[in-house]
Amino acid sequence: MEQEPKRHPFVPPPTGLEGREQELGWAVRALVRTLSDRTPYPHEFNDALVKSTLTHLEFCRQHGLVKEMQQHQVKTLEPVLRRVKMVMEKAGDPELALVGMFDRTACHYQLVKFTEVEPGVRRFPCPFRLVLEQGRRIGQYHMELTDVHEQWCVATWQGYADYLGVKLEISPCDGGMVEVRLAQPALASATAAETAAAPASGS
Repeated sequence: MEQEPKRHPFVPPPTGLEGREQELGWAVRALVRTLSDRTPYPHEFNDALVKSTLTHLEFCRQHGLVKEMQQHQVKTLEPVLRRVKMVMEKAGDPELALVGMFDRTACHYQLVKFTEVEPGVRRFPCPFRLVLEQGRRIGQYHMELTDVHEQWCVATWQGYADYLGVKLEISPCDGGMVEVRLAQPALASATAAETAAAPASGS
């Protein structure tokens, strides 16, 4: 059996980004430009995604389409949710629902600054407060933070959870930390390997 060649101790291991150096440079440049934008407020790395979400919700609220928006969001993710459910049921562990919804999807980790992970629990800072306050100040948005939390965040996560067959307990939002908790404890049957293999819920 052929063995892997020995690596010199001063040579770093592969990053998985080999061959994508130019793309990485573009990404870092966009991040630096975003964080350097301090006018009319200090932009955060997720600024464009937050604005897109708020603008989408504002439109649906103005046209009485909130319910349809919530249903469409779940329907759009159904092919991916189907894969997550298959892996979750095979492992017999509802914890994998949280992995698919929060840990392995760029839709989440590109939106929030960080996520605290505990068995059956995910906590993260609300990403919408700053941009919503600035948009309300100049008349872009006419909703409250509680509207965003209930009509977008809670409705979306509960829709995913219903499809996956789990129950969630979601904390209110005052602009600080948000907590999403499985209403039933995660089973201990899932191994670390099974968790790592859970598919992402996609963008």
